[in-house]
Amino acid sequence: MKTLVQPFPIAFLILVLSGCVPGEPRPTSIPIEMGLFPMCSDSLPACNQDSDAGNPTNCAVPVTVTGNCVFSTPAKDMKLIFRRSDQGRFIRWDLTDSPGFTFSGDGIFIPGNQGRQFDGFKLCPDGQRYIVRNRNTGQPGSYQYSIRLINESTGIQCELDPWFYNR
Repeated sequence: MKTLVQPFPIAFLILVLSGCVPGEPRPTSIPIEMGLFPMCSDSLPACNQDSDAGNPTNCAVPVTVTGNCVFSTPAKDMKLIFRRSDQGRFIRWDLTDSPGFTFSGDGIFIPGNQGRQFDGFKLCPDGQRYIVRNRNTGQPGSYQYSIRLINESTGIQCELDPWFYNR
């Protein structure tokens, strides 16, 4: 006697295993281990600045630069603070009001990242956004990083060196 497989239970099982549970909100990010990132075009709240509130969600940092590589706030003065409970958050840097500029291939560079506190470095296809995941694995510390942009008309690279703070 043949056993027929019922399509509904299998389809439901596939949905549950893929994280698509009816009535659950769609996550703004998917674990990087699955090879997926927050969308380059997702709407993200601004990252908290100089705050003990941390950054409990994925967030965005606006970056503005003029033709002679002068960065303006908030990126220039921003301190990105992440509490231990903010583990695994994605940060996206967004170029705003900076015509003629794009992120370089290594648009966000974190020297000495041997502890792998940061991963998932991704330049968005339009060159106007760059995404990094702060794993925040429990090693408190300060991490200097570089924002690297290219002036497309001159080829000159602009660089700014702000800080991350994992608590």
